[in-house]
Amino acid sequence: MKVSSASSKLLSLILGVGFSVIANAVFPTVVSAGPSLTQAGKQSYEAGRYAQAAEYLEAAGEPFGNQVSEEAALIWGNLSLVYQKLGRWPDAETAIAKGQAQLPRGSSLAQAQLDDIEGQLNWQRGRSQQALTAWNRSAKIYEAAEAELPWIRNRLNAAQVKQSLGLYRQSQRTLQAARERLEAQPDSTLKNEVAWRLGNSLRLIGDFSAAIATFETLLATAAPALIPDIYLALGRTEIAQGETSSALQHYQQGLAVTSLTPEQSRRLQLAQLAALVEQNPAQATQQYQSLTRSLADLAPSRETLYMRLALAEYGLQLEPSNTRELANLVAIAKQEADLLQDPRGQSLALGTLSKIYASTNQTAIALDLAQQALLLAETLEATDLAYRWHWQLGQLYR
Repeated sequence: MKVSSASSKLLSLILGVGFSVIANAVFPTVVSAGPSLTQAGKQSYEAGRYAQAAEYLEAAGEPFGNQVSEEAALIWGNLSLVYQKLGRWPDAETAIAKGQAQLPRGSSLAQAQLDDIEGQLNWQRGRSQQALTAWNRSAKIYEAAEAELPWIRNRLNAAQVKQSLGLYRQSQRTLQAARERLEAQPDSTLKNEVAWRLGNSLRLIGDFSAAIATFETLLATAAPALIPDIYLALGRTEIAQGETSSALQHYQQGLAVTSLTPEQSRRLQLAQLAALVEQNPAQATQQYQSLTRSLADLAPSRETLYMRLALAEYGLQLEPSNTRELANLVAIAKQEADLLQDPRGQSLALGTLSKIYASTNQTAIALDLAQQALLLAETLEATDLAYRWHWQLGQLYR
């Protein structure tokens, strides 16, 4: 059983670019003379108690009304971060807009922090070019202020967006510049993260030997939290070289790391599934069913959206007769894409649904869905998607 090119591309989108590995915007410190609701909100945020953090910050921001104040602006920025974690996307949009509107002129570092948060929100909602624009704005402020560490984190995010746009060489140059800034520094979490991302960039441009050397070196120096991601990257590089057995071994090693997070586990399992489709369809089917169940209760995000779409592609290969479940999986992904206002995700969901209906000989519905997918792709000027849907329509018209 051969892995489809559509599945491979979606897998690269999730694992090669990596949605959740965008460096989260830093929760800005708010200097306040009043009750420390903002500090309580920050502590709740850092502890993962996002609903509680929202309550504290909403209470902290209420007295300011529409007053122009750096304190108020940063509270709204922090609220946007919290709402993003909760999947409250319209509220996140409103909060960052209020923060930008209430920030006094001349608050340069605060402006950079709000731009970072705006960039993260744009990224999460599928607006890659707008994310890059926001991060480029904040990078200039950090550069002028000689704020080295925020600049490096900012450039990591810019490199990720460039990868998502297919600008692999530009991404590599951005990461190389960040690495050079850290060259004289001792090993650190940030230095290792830059090296790991640079290794991924080398894989994407086809320099597999340099990528593998980078990852193998990192395994000896990186903090435990990064080790699962390194094993994933190492396996992905080996897959690109046709070394499936070695890749599966590294995926398994990543899944055995004690510091593994649920997000890392899902990414490793998805990569494992992709490798198993051809080698062991029975095991791949079990993995597919397990991963599908694991997404059921997660808040909508770009990662869950594209993971569902990738799983649907694998499901078409592994369980082609189970069309009801597959259609339901893609329908949920389409709802996520609508909620996130992600037109690329919407196009992919419609095109995938078209494939499912075509597999049951419901040609009229399949044609309509493929035409909707193509219209979205052309509006986006997404030539890769437009090519796929033109080809799909050609198959349906036969």
